[in-house]
Amino acid sequence: MRHRKWVFVIGALVQAAAVALMAVAAALGSGLSAGLTIVALLAVLSLGRCLCSISSKDVQGRTVAKGTRGRINGLATTASGLVAITLGLGIRFLGDRDVDAGRLAWLLAGGAALWVVVAVLYSGIREPAGQEQPTREPGDGQGWFARTSALLREDRDFRHFVVVRSFLLVSALSPPFVVALSVRSGTDGLAGLGGFVIASGLAALLGGRIFGRLADSSSRALMTAGAGTASAIIVVLVVIVSLPGFSGDSTAGARLPEVSRR
Repeated sequence: MRHRKWVFVIGALVQAAAVALMAVAAALGSGLSAGLTIVALLAVLSLGRCLCSISSKDVQGRTVAKGTRGRINGLATTASGLVAITLGLGIRFLGDRDVDAGRLAWLLAGGAALWVVVAVLYSGIREPAGQEQPTREPGDGQGWFARTSALLREDRDFRHFVVVRSFLLVSALSPPFVVALSVRSGTDGLAGLGGFVIASGLAALLGGRIFGRLADSSSRALMTAGAGTASAIIVVLVVIVSLPGFSGDSTAGARLPEVSRR
């Protein structure tokens, strides 16, 4: 595509539609059927997010000068952190674990509306038109899958990039397991949605500007350090909660004897 911003716009609208249908399912549905519907819509939302993730990097590379992209991402991350903290505090105020499906449906509906706003704003980006790529290169009888497989075999840097991106998926999948682990360890106070959203917002607020500037210096070094730090934190966390006598219901992390509890 000569203008890649339209890929992002399509992805944003897909996410808006998925979240809007989630809101409907949360408001009108119940039980297993509603749960399965929301999980299926979450998969659709993830596909839309893939479109946005792929195209946003491309559009940014074509519209923002090198050396400032990290700071722009940092500002965006900081702003999202403020929004997340506000939302998390609102959820805590509404009762956190006791928030009913109706209120969650309104939150989802608000998210869907914001995705529509995102699509409209992104469509106005002045992106330079690239060269239109032929569907099939001259003399090449292979399909896209064969060409992609050949690229993975022959291009060492591209292969390493794909492998690293695949392994980094653990950083996106681990937080729900961390929350579940905290609940099983006795920390009921962290079981609600609000605390999780606030923690994510604080991380974005504190790290956005700092890591944005570091990314402008060396994105590769920052990603290496970030991946190593995240892995170390997860390993330390698993080791600590696996220690004999560990309990999350006390400040020191030790399970208190019954006598002292009385």
